[in-house]
Amino acid sequence: MIPVVRVALLASVAATGVSFAQQAKMLSGTGVISGRVVDGVTGRALRGVQVRIVLVAESSIAIPMVNPCCVLLPPGSGPYGSLTTSNDQGQFSFARVPAGSFELIPFRNGITPPDPRNAGAEPVRWFDLADGQQRSGIDLKYFQPSSVSGRLVDEQGTPVAGVEVLATSPGMAPRTRGPASELTSDDRGLFGFLTPPGTYLISTAQFPSIDATLGSAPTSAFVATHYPGGSAQSAARVTVKPGEERTGLDLVVRTRPAFRVSGTVAGYYSGQPTSIDLVPIEEGVRPEPVATARITGGGPFAFAVVPPGRYRLRALSAPNMPIGSHGNPPLEKLPAEPTLWAEVTMTVVDRDVQVTMDLQPGARIHGRIEFDGQAPRPSLDGPPQMSVAITRADGTPSDFRTAYTPDGRFSSIQIAPGRYILSAYAQNNWRLKSILQDGRDLSDSAVEIGSADIHDVVVAFADRRSTLTGRVLRQPPLDTTRGWVTIFPSDRASWSNYGMSSRRIAFIELGRAGTFEVELPPGSYLVAATDRCTRERISADTLARLAALATPVVVGDGQTTALDLRLRAFEGR
Repeated sequence: MIPVVRVALLASVAATGVSFAQQAKMLSGTGVISGRVVDGVTGRALRGVQVRIVLVAESSIAIPMVNPCCVLLPPGSGPYGSLTTSNDQGQFSFARVPAGSFELIPFRNGITPPDPRNAGAEPVRWFDLADGQQRSGIDLKYFQPSSVSGRLVDEQGTPVAGVEVLATSPGMAPRTRGPASELTSDDRGLFGFLTPPGTYLISTAQFPSIDATLGSAPTSAFVATHYPGGSAQSAARVTVKPGEERTGLDLVVRTRPAFRVSGTVAGYYSGQPTSIDLVPIEEGVRPEPVATARITGGGPFAFAVVPPGRYRLRALSAPNMPIGSHGNPPLEKLPAEPTLWAEVTMTVVDRDVQVTMDLQPGARIHGRIEFDGQAPRPSLDGPPQMSVAITRADGTPSDFRTAYTPDGRFSSIQIAPGRYILSAYAQNNWRLKSILQDGRDLSDSAVEIGSADIHDVVVAFADRRSTLTGRVLRQPPLDTTRGWVTIFPSDRASWSNYGMSSRRIAFIELGRAGTFEVELPPGSYLVAATDRCTRERISADTLARLAALATPVVVGDGQTTALDLRLRAFEGR
């Protein structure tokens, strides 16, 4: 991977004849960069906008999708460098700036999106500065935050207060992936919040929400409603432009009777807790738990304020496993406690529902480890130096691990039925080559686990490095925009149901030189260079739009493949 040398400046500006709301600290060079902040839509000067100056490095940084939250960046990297604030005339200035290439990023406290370069209608560009040069007259466009607002009323037209309203990107699950914004309606039924420009689904959450309680609870509730009114299937997409105030998003929330779903659990393991998820079943909507009950023994359990509809109860009783300082470590031996599960599908119509859930033991995965190469092999005797991970294909959190024997064989703990992704990691520069079972490679597709054990799985590691290198060519008006590279599989079936992350999806934040290098598993890919980051909201829908701009490439096993790309404009939201 090309090293990161993009370092944010460690000091700020000195005054240069302009009166600032906030004076900046001294830099070490002799150059000056000055200009004014203007509204990106109207062009008028803006007061009180903060401006960061960031030194742009020549090199790029590759950010694999695998565990992206744990990528370590060097001190000072990222869009957070020296800071000043525009004055009454919108003017700003950075003095004593060293020679180099710099980005200027405007923002306001508290309303900056995760990547400020995605905030406006135009991409951020850099400015070159020679030693002692004075660069002035820069009009830095700042796009005022977009916003959405509306009103909630009931079926009689009365304002509804205290109901949560969410703006969620299409294709993203509101809870596990995170809404763009959320707020509760006030006593007049009004709601409104700031949100980055983009396309959203506006919806309300059920109020009162479903509650895992044995106590008393309301017998009616405002059910979840999607703008302009109704179910998720009839939801309309709302597009918000940079700086736009999108008003009039009014919704009628409807009251419906609410009931209680309760029951007991049979076949439990003494002393081992059981969690029970209540999951709505709605066509076209990813199944997600709306409430979870936790019990020890046979219960009872109960969910209150459940509106009519189809639901699935999922029970899981799993053994306690060790937690490491840096995640979940491989197991040195299998736990004595079982993994037990049960699932019941039901329909709530007009009365309470009572169920009994019979827990059953889960299935195990058995196999062996193989190595293809000459590098020193990880030790199979002692603490495991490798890991076979099993995660749910839909991305919901799970913890199913494996234990190993000195002869290279492994077995997993018992696993509840469902669709899963298998992945594996090893030390000493070994890379996952394949996970084979009956001739099928399970490393990049979901596997269905039922009630029977799966045997003869072969996890193969290789010491060969497969690399993609490239050069991004920039043309006006993007000739001074660094941009991003997104790499993803050419097989559309791999664009979803890949668990928490995919080892075949990677993102590269480009440096000034526009060159990059990233290690990938061998295979067929699509590669797109865009003026905006796509990592924040990656989805099958986003990848489909990127595919129209992408260049196909095949990365060979143990080979280095090179290609040239052209930086293209992309509306990523």
